[in-house]
Amino acid sequence: MNAVDFETITRRTPGVTSAASMCSGIQSRAGSNEPETAGPVTLMIVPKYDNVQPDAPLPDSNFLDAICKYVDSRRLVTTEVFLRDPSTNRSGFRSVLTSPPTKRRRSSRSVKQEMLRFSRRFQRPSH
Repeated sequence: MNAVDFETITRRTPGVTSAASMCSGIQSRAGSNEPETAGPVTLMIVPKYDNVQPDAPLPDSNFLDAICKYVDSRRLVTTEVFLRDPSTNRSGFRSVLTSPPTKRRRSSRSVKQEMLRFSRRFQRPSH
């Protein structure tokens, strides 16, 4: 099994809708034609919807349990699978918007709102 297999299995879990899943931990030898080798595999799962925190969704226990059971029944016996949510992978960015004085026709508030909408789309590309 490779990383794409794990990500596909995760997305196909019945009863849950993932916005994103990312697999790490599967390795292949550099410069080798040998297949990837399994060992511990970590899946980062982001739900598509979260009623509690819609702008930064986190999986609840039912979501993780469903994925855990589904992946566990399809993994190789020698593969240990870990699930994690995006809260363990914090990242951020800072943006500074500037424009020439002659182009300042819009209010700073409307520009700020547009930038916030853009940054949310950047952070959650599925929406």
